[in-house]
Order: sequence, then structure tokens, then C-alpha cells
Amino acid sequence: MLLFHFEELRDDRADAMRRLAEGIGLNLSGVRVAELAAAASLEQMRSRANERAPNTKEILADSAGFFRSGESGEGRAVMTPEQEEVYERRLAELVTPDLRDWLHRSS
Repeated sequence: MLLFHFEELRDDRADAMRRLAEGIGLNLSGVRVAELAAAASLEQMRSRANERAPNTKEILADSAGFFRSGESGEGRAVMTPEQEEVYERRLAELVTPDLRDWLHRSS
């Protein structure tokens, strides 16, 4: 299993893409890694939000809103206390304490 923190992807997409490719047994050229990293930029994802974002139509008026500022933890700032409680409860059901700590670590 390969795990990446958002910050790793945001701060050095090319390195993250290279690690991902190696982790799944792909041998990509440096040129292809650079192309994939460029395609995975926040700007590129926003520009194709209707194709790339999960089905947000019932939640967000604009699918581009799914790709917010690119700051880690930003989603928590828009959660109500009730939503955060549901999140924490569900997280405890799904993952081990070690994985929870890894998920929530700061960069």
C-alpha cells in the first residue's frame, strides 16, 4: 500500500509521481513524470473540475469548489461541530489509531 500526504503531492508533485510509479511497478521517463505532475496541478484540476471532481453537484454549486486553496486541513474549517463529530466517529470505525495519527500529522 502506498500512502502520500497531501503536502507531499502539493510540494513536489514530480517526486510523488515518481514514487507512485515505482510503487506500482511502472518505469516512467523523466519527461512523462513531468507531464503527469503538470496535469495533476491544482490549476489543471480546477480547469477540468466537471470531469475530475467527484460528483459534487448536490453539495457544491460549482465543481471547481471541490479544489479549494490547496492548503492541508482546509476542509475542517468549513465543517460544523456536528459534521466534525461524525467524521471523528467514522474515522475511529475505519482506521487504526496509528493510521489516524499518520493521516492527521502536520507537515
